[in-house]
Amino acid sequence: MESIILDTDIGLDVDDALALGMVLGARGDLQLRGVTVVHDDVRMRANLAAHVLATAGRTDVPVAMGVSEPLAEPLHHDDIQAQARVLPKDAAFVAIISREAPDFLYETCRQSPGQITVVAIGPLTNLAATLTRHPDFPGLIKQLDLMGGSAEKDTAEYNIKTDPEAADIVFRSGIPTRLVPLNVTKRCAMEDDSLARLHHDKRPLPALLDQLISFWGMAYHAPRPVLHDPLAVGLLTTPNLYKLEPMRIEVNLHADGPRGRTLCIPDANSPIRVCTAVDYAGFLQHFDSLILD
Repeated sequence: MESIILDTDIGLDVDDALALGMVLGARGDLQLRGVTVVHDDVRMRANLAAHVLATAGRTDVPVAMGVSEPLAEPLHHDDIQAQARVLPKDAAFVAIISREAPDFLYETCRQSPGQITVVAIGPLTNLAATLTRHPDFPGLIKQLDLMGGSAEKDTAEYNIKTDPEAADIVFRSGIPTRLVPLNVTKRCAMEDDSLARLHHDKRPLPALLDQLISFWGMAYHAPRPVLHDPLAVGLLTTPNLYKLEPMRIEVNLHADGPRGRTLCIPDANSPIRVCTAVDYAGFLQHFDSLILD
């Protein structure tokens, strides 16, 4: 069984909630040691994560609030009010802890050195803060699996461009990393049959995920969720579906071209492996098995 911490900016795109639902559905394969939230309104994001966990009966999983502002990039405010509509009025979630996410990440990995994979599906500010505060962190974490970046020319993907300096720190840290970029994830949308099954599934967690999809879809006029972040979880649960190649990643930190653009350079000695292809049909079947079965 793999021990993981999920680092997320849950609340903007609904794929974060679906990734968390996928982790909860893989309880026999994944041991969720905690959830950390990052960027902007971290209190609201923590409430959302804790609500999803409580709905699944997992109040034992701690939720830690992380860094709200990028290291250098001006803060832009995400509109997370659509999904926040699912929160009970005046809810108080016992799972939310006082320890800040970077320290929670460090202490949890220090207690189980070399055993915990961090699945990062938001801006990398929490991880950069952990590395800055605790230089020995790379020797304690087992692996980093993340959704972010793009191999397409002149494309700056959201998670990286939100905090380019943080991404640069993480990619230079030497941590063994597997990355699923936007040019791969954008081709993998939830199917209509799966959405219909979810809509008619009245169990607490599927019903909540259906509600989140509905509020998100109405707010952004989006017909179907694209499974960007669940594909990062799939690296652990179905690694055989992914083709990975070792690459060095350079983040553009300057004004000449999009800030946060990632340049993926083949490098056999790099600790970073970038996904170049996925068996989409196999992944969608696996995703349904964790969310719906």
